[in-house]
Amino acid sequence: MGNATAARINGKKGGRPKGRKNDLTLQAEEYRKILVKKILENAEPLAQALINKGLAQDVPALKEIHDRALGKVKEVVETQDKTVNIDV
Repeated sequence: MGNATAARINGKKGGRPKGRKNDLTLQAEEYRKILVKKILENAEPLAQALINKGLAQDVPALKEIHDRALGKVKEVVETQDKTVNIDV
């Protein structure tokens, strides 16, 4: 009998223990830590590169600068019942 079958016979469920994160989630978190560290180490040249692209009329760069510095614009949508603000 395999472990999975034995676990079901004795009433225990198989699988990842409660509270333990998926391996892919753990890898993604580690990657995110490394990426954030590198970004913070190079924040000034990265910001300057984005600004330079914006100055060269790169519209996505301009939008990114605006969204990061001033916050994303909320779109107002009016319905029959009430007005709702939606992040765009």
